Amino acid sequence: GKVATPSQAQIAHVAVRRTLEEVYGAAAARNVRIQYGGSVTPDSIESLMEMPDVDGALVGGASLVPDSFTRIVDGGLVSNVPQRIRPQEFVARECVATKNVLGESPVWSEKDQTLYWISAPEEEVWAWNTKDAPFRRLFDTTIGCVVLKDGPKGSIVVGGERAFLSTTMTSNAMADFGSGPTILCERPEQNQATRPNDGRVDRQGRFVFGMYNNYHRLGCSEGENNAGLYRLNKNLEMEQILDYKYRVSNCICFPADGKTMYFCDTPTRKVYAFDYPEGAGSLTNRRLVWTVPSSLPGGPDGAQVDADGGLWIALSGAGRVVRVDPSTGSVTMVVHLPVKSPTSCTFGGSDLDELYITTRGPDGGGLYKIKLPGVKGLPEPEFQVGGNYKL
Repeated sequence: GKVATPSQAQIAHVAVRRTLEEVYGAAAARNVRIQYGGSVTPDSIESLMEMPDVDGALVGGASLVPDSFTRIVDGGLVSNVPQRIRPQEFVARECVATKNVLGESPVWSEKDQTLYWISAPEEEVWAWNTKDAPFRRLFDTTIGCVVLKDGPKGSIVVGGERAFLSTTMTSNAMADFGSGPTILCERPEQNQATRPNDGRVDRQGRFVFGMYNNYHRLGCSEGENNAGLYRLNKNLEMEQILDYKYRVSNCICFPADGKTMYFCDTPTRKVYAFDYPEGAGSLTNRRLVWTVPSSLPGGPDGAQVDADGGLWIALSGAGRVVRVDPSTGSVTMVVHLPVKSPTSCTFGGSDLDELYITTRGPDGGGLYKIKLPGVKGLPEPEFQVGGNYKL
């Protein structure tokens, strides 16, 4: 009834291999793969697989919970990048106690010197100029993301479950409060159990967003890859840009040159880079950038790129935001939070040197901030609307 430690498993496997050698010879003993059949957990798999005579592990029973199983499989992969240099570690502090149910999608407007973010199920968009009290607006639809829009001060696009909306987010725009937002376009996948989720504007001023399987954990489309990735151009034409479907879109962001796009399907816990076209066309040349270590719970949520090309990923469920070097897969910085689930991050402030982090309940929901040494962000692009459309 006892669970063996990795070192005890190694001793047992050595004994088995020696017995095989005595009975069948050295060649047979070397070629036989000996699987560990004891209890395997996400916290023990990496240490277990470091043992030279443990060739694998049998997984079953309690480990078949999807999150645990994924973490065990990732922990058993030899290709995981070893962390050779200890990352710098920091702690973010709460700057706005909003208590959002699901804070998400922070974007900083250089034009407005204002941070915008959402609380998805509460149907709210928040705004804060870092000096006055923050304020919010209600939009009568579940919101996936918010992006900046070219136009007067406060111009934004709201990625809503019912439709994509154009509005002006200013504290004294009473006329806009009365008339409400304008419908920019309909959302895709009208007949699917999905809704808009993560999204950002690319370096060419187009709106890239991914959908979300509403029932990916439980329900009519449990475990189904039914969500697509889309790009909305200045003529409000929508193009699907990924050649496969997934469950939960996240990590959409772009480095300074705009030639790469990062993306993840959160349940897989893997973040990928793609070649991104300046014109029309789909994503190509997918390559793995980073896999969440099996020792950490949760998964990748929203992400942003700094001025030096570092990829900042909020790890919802793990209580931290990490900076990953996309060229090596190494974590170079870790920002800890006193809450379990950071959801996304972006850079803001007059010098773009402050990292803002949204969080979710039940223990979080506030907005967090930290100024990191030598780290600056990139200006957030605005969605460009052209052609004959007037909003």
